[in-house]
Amino acid sequence: MYCRVCGSSVNEKSEFCIKCGCRPLNGNSYCQECGAETTEQQEMCVKCGCKLKTLTKNSSNFFENISIDESYDGKIDPCFSGLPQYYQIEFQKIMDSNETYKGKFNLWAFLLAGIWSLSKGCWLVTLVIVLLSLLTYGIGGVLYWFILGFRGTYIYYRHYVKKKQCIF
Repeated sequence: MYCRVCGSSVNEKSEFCIKCGCRPLNGNSYCQECGAETTEQQEMCVKCGCKLKTLTKNSSNFFENISIDESYDGKIDPCFSGLPQYYQIEFQKIMDSNETYKGKFNLWAFLLAGIWSLSKGCWLVTLVIVLLSLLTYGIGGVLYWFILGFRGTYIYYRHYVKKKQCIF
């Protein structure tokens, strides 16, 4: 098997290419069977005749696959390839807008708040929720859920891309 992003040989059971760090079926530049160069429009390899495979939109994680923006037709930065498609698209939109776009409402960040933020590595958000809840008898924590719903994707973007913890 070959990586569709960089064309290097990849073990069939590998989740990521060791040369470029992307998921092997995430790209469209090379054939996954013979490694021949392909174009974005090709559906079949002209060298070996196999049908070109791409990473499907169905992830094994149900919660990360709820609201995918099907209309987005921009290119996704390869550094986002390890993320679920929802975050790939949202992070690319944030990056393309020079961070003026803050992401759409994140239902899972709103519903699961502290658990969601810990699972994404955003520990400062969880600390703020706990402290606000303790100081305001829970009211501040609940109010912060709304902030996290509207800004959760952006907070995760800042942590993932810039390695910075932020609360807004």
